[in-house]
Order: sequence, then C-alpha cells, then structure tokens
Amino acid sequence: MRKFQFAIAVFSGYILQLLLSFANRLYALYVIMNIDLIKSDTFLSSTSFIGNILGVTLFCFLSEVIGRKRTLIGIFLTLIVSFQTGLFIKYYKNYTLLCVVGITKGMSFGGAYTVLPIYISEISETFSRGMFISLSQSIFILADVMIGNVILYVDTDLILDVINYMSILLSLLTIIAFGFLANESPLYFIRKGRDRSAQIASTDMRSIHDDTQLKLDDLQNTTEDRIDNRRHNEKIMTCLKSKAFVKGVVIMISLIILQALCGGHLLTIYVSVFLDVSSSLKIYLSWLIGGAVFLSSLVCAFAVDRLGRKICLFISFAGMAVSLVYFFVIKALLSNNVISKSPFLYVFFLILFMGSYNFGAGPIPSIFITEIFSLKTKMLMSAVIAYIFAALQIAMYKGVLRYISLDICLCINIISCFIALIVNHFLYLETSKKTFDEIQLALKRF
Repeated sequence: MRKFQFAIAVFSGYILQLLLSFANRLYALYVIMNIDLIKSDTFLSSTSFIGNILGVTLFCFLSEVIGRKRTLIGIFLTLIVSFQTGLFIKYYKNYTLLCVVGITKGMSFGGAYTVLPIYISEISETFSRGMFISLSQSIFILADVMIGNVILYVDTDLILDVINYMSILLSLLTIIAFGFLANESPLYFIRKGRDRSAQIASTDMRSIHDDTQLKLDDLQNTTEDRIDNRRHNEKIMTCLKSKAFVKGVVIMISLIILQALCGGHLLTIYVSVFLDVSSSLKIYLSWLIGGAVFLSSLVCAFAVDRLGRKICLFISFAGMAVSLVYFFVIKALLSNNVISKSPFLYVFFLILFMGSYNFGAGPIPSIFITEIFSLKTKMLMSAVIAYIFAALQIAMYKGVLRYISLDICLCINIISCFIALIVNHFLYLETSKKTFDEIQLALKRF
C-alpha cells in the first residue's frame, strides 16, 4: 500500500507536467492563430507572464494554508479552465478568451514550478528525492518535444480538439485518483503542529520498501525542532536572520543568476537563430536535438543522487562552456570564409549546449530550493526565487533582442560558465543523501 500511495502521488505530479507541456504548446498555437490581435495589444502579449506571477503568489500562499495536496488539485483545476476556454477559441477570436487562457496557463506554470518540487521532495526518501524531482522535468521535455513535432503533421483544428478534450479528461481522472489515494506531505502537518497526522502520512507515503522499517530520523528531528520552536513562540523573522538561511539565499540567487547568464534563458533564441534551414530538415533536426535533450535530462535524473548535485552542476557548466567556445570558433571561421556554412555545424553546438544545460543547470535549482531552506521559509523562498527567475527571463529576452547583440551575449555566456565552475566548487553545498536537518546543520557550519 505504501508503494501504491507514493506512486500515485508522484505519478500525479508527472501528469501535471505532461498537461503543462500540452497547455504550453496549445497557447503557442493560439498566439499564431491570433497574431494580429496580440501584436496590437501589450497586455494580451503579457498575460502569460502576469499569470505566472499570480500563480506563484496564490499557490505558494495556499500551500501553506490548505496544504500541498489541495493546492496541487487547485492547479489541476486551473489547467482545466485553460483547456476548456481553449475549446472556444477555435470558434471565437475573442479578446477575453485569449486573456483567460494566457493567465490560467501562466498561473498553472507558476504554481507547478514552486509547489510540485517541494511536495515531491517532502514525500520522497532522502536517497531518491533528487531523482523524482528531476524526472518531472524530463516528462515535461519529452511531452514538449513530441507534441511540438506531432502538431506539424496534423490539422490544427483537429489537434486543438483532441488535446483539449484529452487534457480535461486526464485532469479529472488524476484529481480523483490523487485526491482519494495520495496523502498530504508529512512536513506540512508538522508545520501546522499536527504531529500525529504527520506520522501517519509519513508511514503511508515516505517508505517505498515493503521489507524495511520506516525511516523517520529526519522527520522526528524536524518534529522535535518545530515543537521546540512553537513552545518558544519563535517568529519567522528569526529564521530569516539565521546563518543557514542567509547562506541558502546566497546559493540560490547566485545559481539562478548564473543559470541566466550562462545562456539558460536563451535556448529558444539560439534554436530559432541557428536552425535557419528548410522546414523538412528542421523537423528532423528538431527531433534529434529534442531527443538528445530528453536523454540528458533523464541521465541527470538517475545521476543526481548518485554523483551528487555539485558534480552534475560541474559537468553541466563545463559542457555549456565547451559548446559556447566551439560555437565562438565556428562563427569566427565562418566570418573569415575559412569554412562553408552548414546547419550541421550548429547541431553539435545545440545538442551539447542544451543537453549540458538539462543535465544540471536546468533541473538542479528546483532540487536545491526544496533542500536548503527550513520548513518555515521554504515556500516563501520558492516564491521569491520564482519572481527572480521570471524577471531574469524577461530581462534576458529583452536585452538580447533590443540592446545587446548576440555576439556580446555569447561572450557573456562563456565568461559566466567559467565563473559558474569556480562558484560551484567553492560556494555550493552538496545536499544529496542528506536529511533536511543535516543540510541545515551543514549550512550553519559551511
């Protein structure tokens, strides 16, 4: 029974990622179908970003009030609204409908980005939480690659109907299974002082081995710490001033900034600029690059707990640096007519760059955010990091497209990758195979 309840909880999270990839691709189709309307309206083109910020704020707040499980159900319901509204867009090019789809899609992304990794980490065993969090991103990549290429072969009206109806049905089935069969996070119950409920939830969810006794060391330590804190009426401001919290903030903000400066937010720009080939060849290259990216994220999922976070980040930043230097050299040779231009020169760069990114720099920040902050500050900092992530994403896109040339951006990316290698070695903490309390103690000594 323990295996089954744990599997239902985690699998429901993976279905959420699948549905998010569907919503993302459908929204891209809606944009193409209504490009004239979107170009003439600044607010409409920003609805996805606005929804993302609203989703982060709302769902992070709800996860602390009503729990992780009910909040995730709320995200599923928000997605259903998005899919249902999308069915009407096929027949009505309506301003309000487009706004609703953009905002609800963005809200779902914001909520899933912040709440889902924390829920998965809190119900998983210490030795496997990194794997389960990374696998959720692998599912998103796989679905995005498949849907993104399949829609090129299928009639647009047909694909809109099929994906929308299928997504609504899958959402409803998942809500029923997840709602009745999965338990709440045990650490949420501890946060609310419901220690008996936490122990029951832990017994049901956190052990995936039928032949071993439940391992509650980290949960018991956390419980004792939280009980002691409640007795002394400790305020959250005390946690915000602690050494462990400050070091955690430095680690997360530096990692998010380096992720952006190394080119993580420019993947789609690089693909669109460098794959300037015929449509038929572009489809094959898209499958090839997408498959390589998925495989790298899958390898990361199974390596992140075995090799450790720092080693995966080192391989990731090093691979990105090598790919960017390679591309810099290729550009120099092309500009001097030493070699002839070929799209296959860029394919190696894109596979190595995107594969390296998804091996560490992409998924590991979502793992770190669930591990290096205490129970009282975890959800708050998840929201703050999401705001920073969104701001950097907008800044990088606007900067590259309007103020900074791609050549200058490439140089910044290369330098940032080498800085990231140094920062990873000296600043970042290894958190794999450590309980949450062991990580907090390590941060205080670090």
